[in-house]
Order: sequence, then C-alpha cells, then structure tokens
Amino acid sequence: VFQYRSGKFWHDDIIGARFGTRIYDRKTCRQSAVLLRLTPELRTNCLAHRTQVVYAPDLAVASMLLDCNHGRVIVESGTGSGSATLSFARSVGPTGHVHTFENNKARARHAVQEFQQLGVRNVSCYVTDVYRD
Repeated sequence: VFQYRSGKFWHDDIIGARFGTRIYDRKTCRQSAVLLRLTPELRTNCLAHRTQVVYAPDLAVASMLLDCNHGRVIVESGTGSGSATLSFARSVGPTGHVHTFENNKARARHAVQEFQQLGVRNVSCYVTDVYRD
C-alpha cells in the first residue's frame, strides 16, 4: 500500500495501469490520484540526494541560458545525483547528447544505473576529475 495525503493506494491498482489513469482509495472511493509518467522534475523530488540537487526553477534558467535545445551537445561537470543531467538530456532530445563528468566512482555508477533504468540513451558519463584532467 502506498499512502499519502490523498489516501491509500494499493500497488495492485498501480502496477500495469497506463499513465494518466485515475486510481481510487479502496476505502473511501472518493480520494484519487492520477498516475504520471516520471519526468526529471518529479524524479528530482523523490531521488536519493547523493549530492546537492538543482531544482526545476534553477534548471529552467540554466537551460535557457545554455540555449539547451534539441540537437545540442551539453558538457556537464559534476553528475552528482543526475538531476540536472536528466533535465538536460530531455532538453537536447534524442538527436542531442549530454557528456557528464563525475569524480566519484560510486556516484557515477549509481547515475549510470539510473539512466539505464530510465531508458536514457543520450548521456555519456565519465569518471574523472575535471580540475586535474
């Protein structure tokens, strides 16, 4: 059972349901929630914070200043929790690419695993110290 302010929702009602489906609290049948596709913004709110996380308002400004559009190539120093990386990857689309550099092997490994689980293919993660290399 998943419980939050809008009620209790059974995993059986969630698993296999399509995005956009409204599910109802079995007890009251009045409280409901809508299943949403995971976006970088939603992921940022629920991810394990291995490092400081950049949130949607700041990412929007950074993306605008970087002219982060489809087909662009972005180079990021410090993958961290991968929040900004995922946002940039979505902005550049399948024809663009994000090259991200992380000096901590464990953080890089976790980020790469999460990118793979999410089906993100336009990100390359490198383990290196950008200050020394």
